[in-house]
Amino acid sequence: MIGKAIPRIESKDKARGKAVYTGDVVLPQKILVGKILYSQVPHGIIKNIDYSEALKVPGVKAVITSEDFKVKRTGLIMEDEMILATGKVRFIGEKIAAVAAVNEEAANEALSKIKVEIEELPHLSDPLKALETDSILVHDDLIKEGLAESMGIEGNLCSSMELCQGDIEKGFEEADVVIEDTFKTSKVHHCFIEPHVSLALWHPEKGFNVWTSTQGYFFIQQKLAAIFSLPITKVKVMPVESGGAFGGKVSLCVEPLVCALSMKAGQPVRITVGRDEEFLYGKPRFPATTKIKLGVKKDGSITALHSQIYYDLGAYSDFGPIMMYAATNNACGPYKIPNAKLEGYAVYTNKISGTSFRAPGVPQYCFALESMINRAASKLGMDSIEIRKKNAVTNGYVRVSGEPINGNSFLTVLDKAKELLDKNPKRDEVGIAACIWETRAGPSSILLRLSDDGRILIITGVCDLTGARTIFVQIVCDVFSVEPDDVEIIYQDSSTAPVTPPSTGSGTIYNVGHVVKSAAESLKSEIIKIAMERLECSDESEIEISAKKAVKKGTDKSVSFAEISKYSRHKLGKVLMKEASSVAEYNATLFGLQMAEVDVDTETGKVDVKKITAIHDVGKIMNPLLLKGQVEGAILQGTGFAVLEEIVFNDVKALTDNFSDYAVPTIKDVPEKEIIILEGDYSKDGPYGSKGIGEPPVVPTAPAIADAVFKKTGVAISELPLSPERVFKALKEKSS
Repeated sequence: MIGKAIPRIESKDKARGKAVYTGDVVLPQKILVGKILYSQVPHGIIKNIDYSEALKVPGVKAVITSEDFKVKRTGLIMEDEMILATGKVRFIGEKIAAVAAVNEEAANEALSKIKVEIEELPHLSDPLKALETDSILVHDDLIKEGLAESMGIEGNLCSSMELCQGDIEKGFEEADVVIEDTFKTSKVHHCFIEPHVSLALWHPEKGFNVWTSTQGYFFIQQKLAAIFSLPITKVKVMPVESGGAFGGKVSLCVEPLVCALSMKAGQPVRITVGRDEEFLYGKPRFPATTKIKLGVKKDGSITALHSQIYYDLGAYSDFGPIMMYAATNNACGPYKIPNAKLEGYAVYTNKISGTSFRAPGVPQYCFALESMINRAASKLGMDSIEIRKKNAVTNGYVRVSGEPINGNSFLTVLDKAKELLDKNPKRDEVGIAACIWETRAGPSSILLRLSDDGRILIITGVCDLTGARTIFVQIVCDVFSVEPDDVEIIYQDSSTAPVTPPSTGSGTIYNVGHVVKSAAESLKSEIIKIAMERLECSDESEIEISAKKAVKKGTDKSVSFAEISKYSRHKLGKVLMKEASSVAEYNATLFGLQMAEVDVDTETGKVDVKKITAIHDVGKIMNPLLLKGQVEGAILQGTGFAVLEEIVFNDVKALTDNFSDYAVPTIKDVPEKEIIILEGDYSKDGPYGSKGIGEPPVVPTAPAIADAVFKKTGVAISELPLSPERVFKALKEKSS
């Protein structure tokens, strides 16, 4: 069953409209409509909020401000974020108040009646200027309260790190060629089909029931319990489908607001964030400014790298500190660099905040590093594959982060790329970029039970965004030699389901699949023990498991799973179930490389991506159909990042508020795709040696496209997206 192309088990329900999302939930009570009042001032002191007139609007049941929260701050990593603006506003789009009413019209009218008096302050839009010693402070309150020091905040610098190895000055002295440049990437949105939607029902004795579009039920449960000072058992996050996320639904969004409104109104409240709100006030990918200096010898050996990554966090940190840490750790890429100084900075400004987005932090940096590798190859007159092979990490190499490399799969990726490139008559115009990704080991748990009808039940609290439930079923089918119809997934709320981590970082199959396999093997052992007794066997090797029964080898004697389940309950007094909870011991390292072919209209600057060839190392292929879907989707997102997508700002004010202005790839923009998956170099802890695949394929697409533009036109562009205006300007500057 492992390795078979099985469609996602929930795909029919989704296609037929039977899948239940938060917007579909119906309750016996009238569900009120929630709406949010956002600041239109980027930085200022709140002098007064008067909502008395809003309460007079017919149908309005509740209005909340920061006064309705005992706990004022929360956050994904650092608790620096206000639930509703308290004392100050820090960006255009900060939530100031929220209302609940019987319908949308009444809620919108109530918002218009709320009067907010704000004394505007100077604001920050540039992260580099925000680091200057005389800069205004975004979070002066944290400094005044003495919290900044304990959180590691210095001025507007939220967090930073530096990694060094070798002698950086000596490394540059040894180089024959030294190049340096500054790269910039824009804020881009996840563009999930379903915007943020949350529904809450408060009961004074039972607590909250919450339905929400999220990547992690348990994280939401923990945060809401802390905000409302409730035992964690008083917050139940109910399982519903999520219409896409890509990292954008890990953090809290409107969950605290629907809870507070429901508590105050005494009725359930649902907030559906509008598409314009998502663009203008939501949390997109963090933009980055990256300064790189690279030294190489004539033979292509990299002697030194100095990188400085500045992430513009906006007003709050969210995922920023972890993203900065991960990107800085990986700043040498998949290369052996003996002398390196790697700096990372996460900086506050008065722009909208950001959050994690598929391979958080890495696509921004990879664009810079891979572009510099390609430019170095060009200056040396060297092949793009050969310079990478010259510096490739190999088995046993210890990276600057301290992580060892297991296996030589990067060399395998490079060899495959060269094989394909040598067959391409236009090889000199093909853009190249590589990547490295670390799937992190994390704690997880699962519960498996044998039912009286002989089916195996998988009880989980996972948020499935990528087909994880289908893989779990495949694992169980493989262990028990049964068919998918013999396995059932049961979803429970966060108060009863086994705890699982958020679905992030390509880690769901790696971590949860790890415990699914462990639990399945333990349950199988229990079934075999009972079968041995029933079939009068002295050794478990005499038992064969398949087709929902245990068979005594060499005979026609068998006992069904259903009989075993009933016997265990009625005769032995126990339900056959197994829970597995553990942390995978090892991380898994993945490598990839993509090749891009483009056309460039020199009269308009428009870049047309014709083909992307993606080569990725995945360990064990669990389901080629789902794997291919992940890679194809990532390529399309990477293409959008490279040539189309950008939230446009006027200083600190976002101007992009719809899909007419925000250009995502359409069917006309989909390039031809050739996807090569390399199996081998299996992980130590992933089920069957799998490593994950969700993040890596989005990482090298943009730099590969940028390199193709460079090879096609001779123009090296250091800012994304490669819009017609930007490319045309670069072409014009080159010609003049």
